[in-house]
Amino acid sequence: LLQWGEHKDPYYSIYGKVSCADVAEWYKAHGELLFSENIRSTLSESDINTQIEIGLLTNPVEFWYLNNGITAIADQISRKPIGLGDQKESSYWKVANIKIVNGAQTTSSIAKAYIKNPKSISKAYVPLKIISLENAPLDIANKITTATNTQNKVEPKDFLSLDPTQESLAEAFKKIGIQYCY
Repeated sequence: LLQWGEHKDPYYSIYGKVSCADVAEWYKAHGELLFSENIRSTLSESDINTQIEIGLLTNPVEFWYLNNGITAIADQISRKPIGLGDQKESSYWKVANIKIVNGAQTTSSIAKAYIKNPKSISKAYVPLKIISLENAPLDIANKITTATNTQNKVEPKDFLSLDPTQESLAEAFKKIGIQYCY
């Protein structure tokens, strides 16, 4: 885990970034078992998955910025002692019984892209958060899965906020004291 941090209260968790090549190897080794606690497994055909894969293959260095990342739960998490002291740049972790609860499509798309071009995908990173279930309430896994997979539906009209014409209109109206809402 690179550029990692930890959250200790009320439940232990770690976060940071991980190489997409490592994620692809996880999928190669464990397949759909990684998603046994997720609300769904990999979608075989999806426009979004195709876009993730194409984005990774065409511009891997931007992937970290363009992806929401992966959220996982694990029975236990402990830092492997390898003489790195307290530095936070990188560290190895022992993670028991990891399950990806949000990010199945990201993970499977990374794995597909890696098969096509491992060298390119090795330049990509993805945000990762792992929450330990040790010393946590029994229902926390379900709460995490539900919360990380719930969002409001995004409609095409919602992207108007990114339209430069709409922004220009808002700025012009602002100059004369009118709030333009779009």
